[in-house]
Amino acid sequence: MKRRDSVLAAGLAAVLALTAACEDPYEVDSRDSYSGPAVPDVAGEWKGCHYIRRGGRNVGQTSVTATIFQNEADRTRVTVVTSLHGMGQFLSGTIDASGFMFLIDLFDGEDWTTHYRNATPDFIEIDDYLMVNNVITGVNVVYLNERLTSAGPRHSDRLSFY
Repeated sequence: MKRRDSVLAAGLAAVLALTAACEDPYEVDSRDSYSGPAVPDVAGEWKGCHYIRRGGRNVGQTSVTATIFQNEADRTRVTVVTSLHGMGQFLSGTIDASGFMFLIDLFDGEDWTTHYRNATPDFIEIDDYLMVNNVITGVNVVYLNERLTSAGPRHSDRLSFY
């Protein structure tokens, strides 16, 4: 029995050593080592709606999904990829400690912000003023109010669009 126990112990030790040696370094949660400013964790899969706000009315409402990435090394840097096509589809920029987001639309170079309400881990409204001849004619709104994942995706500088 002693020989069998020692063989089992040796086998278990070998399996544990192999498991430790084969760990995927990308599965380590680097958020624990982040030492920058405390910012809301908004990374993840989201669901909500998109509409245009004109004259106090919301028009053209459609469902939208979004994936929000936060940089592993600098969580103030964010990238938002929505299910929209063209305007509002790829947004990249920053989030500060208060939850204020400043994003650039890669389609038309317009800025989108959380002007009306700062982002939280439970709610994000990103707005883009629509203007004609320097007159605001409406607000393009991406309203994300259902977070589908709580532990969101992270990205390195290679995924950042700016």
